[in-house]
Amino acid sequence: MKIAVLVSGRGSNLKALIEQQTQNDYEIALVISNKANAGGLRIAEQHKILTHYIDWSDGNAAEKKAACLLAQTDIELVVLAGFMKILSPSFIETINTPIINIHPSLLPAYPGLNTHQRVLNAGDTRHGASVHVVNDQLDAGCLIAQTIVEVYSDDNVDTLSQRVLQKEHKLLAHVVGLLATGVLTCTQSQVLLNQQPLTQPLLIT
Repeated sequence: MKIAVLVSGRGSNLKALIEQQTQNDYEIALVISNKANAGGLRIAEQHKILTHYIDWSDGNAAEKKAACLLAQTDIELVVLAGFMKILSPSFIETINTPIINIHPSLLPAYPGLNTHQRVLNAGDTRHGASVHVVNDQLDAGCLIAQTIVEVYSDDNVDTLSQRVLQKEHKLLAHVVGLLATGVLTCTQSQVLLNQQPLTQPLLIT
């Protein structure tokens, strides 16, 4: 399966995907970023992966360019890995390719930004990350899989975010591998596991 990864930052989840692509039967064929200096672009270049920076100041023009690149590269799955732009419903419909996102919370709790601080402010004892299908609502698409971390009494944003990030790497690569092998399939409205509807997200430890 040929996948494209969209990034905005350092690219640690991208790096994990690259390291596990051989054994998980997928190929990262394209990396797109809305930040010219994104660390994810440098990581992709080091691994000889095709990269593109797209100026997202004009969202419509940016999405048209991204859609064209995805079509030219015959992408079968789009992975948002720290991509800090909201894709329009028209883009999601136009590319006609599954899009998944990794989000640092146990959705549906804490969609949006600053999830680690919000978890600490609420005094939650559990936190984690979710992989979900991207639809026209922010962080509200069908859940595919989650991973859980315990929140310690002495945690701060940095310590908590680092533990979650380590779990994210395994979670995302595992989900992409299941999609690549056909164990999982997804549309905007449904996720299937072995051709049966997934009734609750997979728990990846």
